[in-house]
Amino acid sequence: MGQPALDPATMLDAVRAHGKRRALAAFATSVLEPAADQRTFARVLPEAAALALTAGLALEDEVRGVRPVAVLERGPESPDEWAVLLAAYLDALVPTLETGDASAIARKLVGRLDALTALGGEPYRFVAPACPDEAFLPVARAMAEAIRVDLEDGARGRGRALPRAEALAAATARLPQELRTRLARATSGTSLGALFGGASGPRGQRVTGPVVTLPRGGLRGALRVLSGIAALAAIARGIGFVAGIRRVGTLDVADDAADWTVETRWAGRLVRTERTRLTGRALAADAVDERFPAATVLVSTLGLAVGVVLGGSLVGDGVRSGETYLLLLGAALVVLGVVADLVVLTRDVARGRTTLRLMLVDGRSVALRGVDPDEARDARLALARLPR
Repeated sequence: MGQPALDPATMLDAVRAHGKRRALAAFATSVLEPAADQRTFARVLPEAAALALTAGLALEDEVRGVRPVAVLERGPESPDEWAVLLAAYLDALVPTLETGDASAIARKLVGRLDALTALGGEPYRFVAPACPDEAFLPVARAMAEAIRVDLEDGARGRGRALPRAEALAAATARLPQELRTRLARATSGTSLGALFGGASGPRGQRVTGPVVTLPRGGLRGALRVLSGIAALAAIARGIGFVAGIRRVGTLDVADDAADWTVETRWAGRLVRTERTRLTGRALAADAVDERFPAATVLVSTLGLAVGVVLGGSLVGDGVRSGETYLLLLGAALVVLGVVADLVVLTRDVARGRTTLRLMLVDGRSVALRGVDPDEARDARLALARLPR
């Protein structure tokens, strides 16, 4: 998600000064609310023209060079396109917050703003500029409660809470003391703590794990595959692994940049160290993948099936023959299969294997595999805060 070229206050002023302010508000509401509820624009876009006609907007109507109706023929893409719709939407909500059940409306609004964030917008940046104090306070309380709930979900929750926390931190002066205290307490000890003057977690985030070579994409990657270079490189890595060569990477994320260090060891001895300084502009994207061992699931399922089938067969034989030992043996096999399945799944599958991937603007990709999931998500959160 990029930063809008026009700040929220400027876009809100443009929407409010527009000759069709109410039509813009009605159109944005009729488009963004269904998209948020359905988590997609796909079902809304075909109705854009009808919605515009109902609201009283024409195709040529524009705000700061953006035509809202034209945007909805394909969905908002640029920051300014998002900004026009979000500014008009929140401008329409202010009267309902001032006259209706503000707490209930605010809770529902936060859920929709979360959905719009997932769709690519930055709606929380518009909340404080759009709302006067009496309308902003119930929304701020709902945002603070959502932050508290998300922080109970560990690193994954901190990622969801970040846009809300940044928006509230930017409007700290408008928050009552008790709400500021509650936010500082809720975020204390996490990477969000410093936003509210509380104790934050470690200033830097570190992740360490085995280095994984990711295949290149695009034309260069295709040429490597077709020429056989990719296959030769894979064979060379396999030979190196058998010979005892290991590559361990460490990603240290600070406030302004990240240090990427790769140590190559042979039979436990350090033979080479590579260090790279990564700035926010050098990173094209990042991702955290968590995969669960399919072989373990297969083995545990097979064990359960064998235990149930053989055990059931022995129990049936025992019932027909009247032999007690067959009944006991069959029951024991069924119980053993069930217990083995539960033990394997809870010990291995619940952990999974987490990979932190970094895609650089020069086309290179690096990854650390088998890292701690919470550390990987914390590192990704820290990378998102690097200056671009």
